[in-house]
Amino acid sequence: MFDPEFDSQLCAAWLGTEGAAVDPHIALHVRERVDRYVKSVPNGQGCVVCTSAFRRQLGDLLERFGLRVDGFGFGELPGYISVRPALIVTDPRGALAPAVG
Repeated sequence: MFDPEFDSQLCAAWLGTEGAAVDPHIALHVRERVDRYVKSVPNGQGCVVCTSAFRRQLGDLLERFGLRVDGFGFGELPGYISVRPALIVTDPRGALAPAVG
């Protein structure tokens, strides 16, 4: 599952609405997190959940990296899928930000 704020940042960057390309380090971070998740669940039992607006761009990226995992928008989940997030994909730059206070 993608953190909603990170999801919207990626969607805006990858759709070009912010006028900037996606940082390759961020793309590699997304690949690493999804790859780790796919390897942690039984074959074919995992899926990635993000916003519907981001789903296509994410699917294209994962396909280019050779990762085979179903992707759904939050509102597109079939009733037979029980959502239990194994991990939340967040912006790695947030961990580097100085604490405010």
